[in-house]
Amino acid sequence: MKKLFALFVLFAVFSLPVFAQETPVLQFGGGYTYRSLDVPFSDRLNMNGWNATAEYAVARWLSVAADIDGTYKSQTDPDPTATGKDKTDIYSYLFGPRVYPLGHHKLSPFVHALFGVGHARVSLPAVTGSPAFAQSENDFTYAIGGGVDFSLGNRFAIRVAKFDYEQTRFFQSGAPGTPNQNNFKYSAALLVKLGSK
Repeated sequence: MKKLFALFVLFAVFSLPVFAQETPVLQFGGGYTYRSLDVPFSDRLNMNGWNATAEYAVARWLSVAADIDGTYKSQTDPDPTATGKDKTDIYSYLFGPRVYPLGHHKLSPFVHALFGVGHARVSLPAVTGSPAFAQSENDFTYAIGGGVDFSLGNRFAIRVAKFDYEQTRFFQSGAPGTPNQNNFKYSAALLVKLGSK
């Protein structure tokens, strides 16, 4: 956590000498997401996928944001009689405030707290003595984190990095006592900027 805070401070210091830019009224875009999923009673899953993001500026330093992502993992089942692969799909649909404490510059650090719903789907192949199995759930999810955007002018920006601590609460309805999942996400995206304040 200290290293992440130091990284944000470094970005903030480098963005101070740059002249402030206009605040985009609307930003939207998409890109890549990596999720480290905390699987109950097992090893973490490293998952790759996509993200889509949009935000509306309420003030020069405050936006209302929507972040949606999907990540996927397909791996060989440990049972040699399995007829296919184990598959895990995780989606999150999150909304909330995004704060730009220094406003918008060439480099614009931000922090956010996002809340919404996560969707998990797990499917296991048939093995000797057991049929194929699939389960999906929708549960409360939240993410706390931040990142930095690099402006490419009046119309485009790159979300160089967005780091989130994400908590999901999957698999608890069918197995009481299952702990919450403490996940970590990294995202990058190309953003389109519309309007200015």
